[in-house]
Order: sequence, then C-alpha cells, then structure tokens
Amino acid sequence: MVVLEALTGESAGPVLYASAEIAAAVDRLAAGIAGWAAGREIVALGILQGSFIFLADLVRRLPGPVRIGFLDRDGTPVACAPSIHRARVLVVEDILDTGESLRRVVAKVRAMHPSEVRTCVLFDKPAGRTVAIEADWAGLQVPDRWVVGYGLDQDGGCGICRT
Repeated sequence: MVVLEALTGESAGPVLYASAEIAAAVDRLAAGIAGWAAGREIVALGILQGSFIFLADLVRRLPGPVRIGFLDRDGTPVACAPSIHRARVLVVEDILDTGESLRRVVAKVRAMHPSEVRTCVLFDKPAGRTVAIEADWAGLQVPDRWVVGYGLDQDGGCGICRT
C-alpha cells in the first residue's frame, strides 16, 4: 500500500505524492477543463464516494458556472443530482483503475442525453486497466498498488484527509 500525503501533511505509510504535487495536478486539470468549458456552464458529476474531495477542489478552481451532482458506482444519480439533459457533463472520478466503473457510469450518463460527456480522473492506474477506456483529463499516474488518502478509501472507510 502507498499513501497520498494527507492535507495535514501527516502520513501513515510511504508517500507517493505530496499534497503540493496533488494540488499542482488539480490546477493543471482545472486549466484544461476551463479551456474546454470556455465559460459555458458545465455539470460536474462526482462518482461517490472517493471523488468528493477531488471534485470540491477541482470545481473551486474552475472559472465558469458549474452545477454539481453525484452518482453512485453504477451511474445512478444520488441526492440532489441536477438534470443533465442537453448539458455539458464532466464525470469526475478519483482513480481510473480497471475502467469498469467509469465505463458503466459514462454509458448511463450518455443515456440521459447530455450534449457532451467528458471525464476527469485525479489518479490513473494504467496497469490495472481491464477495459479500453481513457479519461479525457488525468492528473497523476499511480503504480499497480493499493493507494489511499485524499478521499481514496481503505477497507470501505472514507479516506478523508488522513489514512
């Protein structure tokens, strides 16, 4: 297991990426997404539960209007998910590993008839991929090991800041 440095600077194991590196990656992703959005409203849909910290950090860096909603791992809207019919949708995931979840969610989102669907992941684990899918924006690559911290969970628990 490797650990992403907590926002507090504490760590429970070997650190893969320090918080400053994660923040720089979020900045780069936000800049790319802002170029795509070009000031137009987007709907950012975070896949629960691991994406919520990343989603919050990401949307704070986006200059244009953003509506936020959440989906479960099957792509079902939860809580107060906004309508995405004819919307420009950004599906936000914490980590792209096998690709199964992201593929399933994107297919379900497309069935809701948005005008466009793009994907953004903070961490990309290409060695774990079992389906052919890539994110439109990917922040940092991680090795083929279990990674926790920055919202990524361990044993089903929520990895909020400390692991």
